[in-house]
Amino acid sequence: LSLSIEAASPNAAKVLGTTIADAVERVMPSVVVVRTEATRYRMARDWFFGQMYGIPEKLAGQGSGIIITKDGYILTNNHVVDEADELKVVMQDGREFTGKVVGKDPKTDVAVVKIDAKDLPAVEVADSDKIEVGDVVSFLRSGEASYVNGAKWEIDGGALATIRNDI
Repeated sequence: LSLSIEAASPNAAKVLGTTIADAVERVMPSVVVVRTEATRYRMARDWFFGQMYGIPEKLAGQGSGIIITKDGYILTNNHVVDEADELKVVMQDGREFTGKVVGKDPKTDVAVVKIDAKDLPAVEVADSDKIEVGDVVSFLRSGEASYVNGAKWEIDGGALATIRNDI
C-alpha cells in the first residue's frame, strides 16, 4: 500500500482512512483463525508407591493467520502453533480445515501451516525491495471471540519503523 498525501491537505485523514479501509476490504477474506490443542503433562507423585508420573492436560490456543497461496499455505506466528498436537484453521465463511505445520522459525516467531484446500482468497504479497521506513502499515487479526461467526476482527496500524535485511 503506497500513499501520496500532501501534508497541507485538509482531507488527508479522510483519504488515509479510506485507503486503509479499501486495503482491509481486499485483505480481510485472507485472514483466518488458527486454533490449536496441545497436551502438556503435569508431574504428580503416587504417594503410596512413590512413583512420579505425568497427568495429561489439554490446552487450547488461538491466533491469527493469513492465506499466502491459493492452495492452502498460511502464515502465522510460531508461538501460536508451537507444541500443538492438533491444528484447525477457520475461514471467514466458517469453513474449518485441519492444518499441518510445514515450516517454522522460533527466532523470528514465524510459522507456515498447510491446509488441504484450493482456490482460497490469498493475499497479494508486497515486494519487500520496494518498502521503505515510514511506509504506512496495517495489521489485521482475529479478535478474542471464540467463533468466526460474529467474531470481532481487529485492525491496528502505524508506520514501518525499521527494515532488517539480515534475517
